[in-house]
Amino acid sequence: MRPTKLALFALVAVVGIFVGTAIASHRPPPTIDSVARGRIGHLDASNQRVRVERTKGSADHAVVALTFTPGSSTGWHTHPGVVLVTVASGRLQHWIGCNKTVYEAGDSFVEQGHVGLARNVWDVDTKVYATWIMPSWKQALTVPAAAPSGCSNVH
Repeated sequence: MRPTKLALFALVAVVGIFVGTAIASHRPPPTIDSVARGRIGHLDASNQRVRVERTKGSADHAVVALTFTPGSSTGWHTHPGVVLVTVASGRLQHWIGCNKTVYEAGDSFVEQGHVGLARNVWDVDTKVYATWIMPSWKQALTVPAAAPSGCSNVH
């Protein structure tokens, strides 16, 4: 798939999944401001003791800007590969299983295959940037998931 078609497909997949999970949780999804996705291919890079490696197969890189309006939520989901997330403005509640962490502007965190949920419970918008490094053969950036056992009251 050509990069522009791949980016468009990724945008449609992210929007569709967030809308579906948000409808299920009765909360609006975050707004997707932009998406770019490209094929890295073989990935084995290091610099100043930081190493990024995909040991088998081709890697893709995707970047998404999200705006969480007050009350919006991703719904429970997982991601392929590793996602690096930075909160640019506002605050974000982030759940991994039943464990909640609040991130503020300037904070970053990593998502790596766990079932999670992100939401804005405050009165101002929250802007987030997410960067995926993932297997090239995975199309969807986000995969809906059931709430973990004991977390059904979180949505």
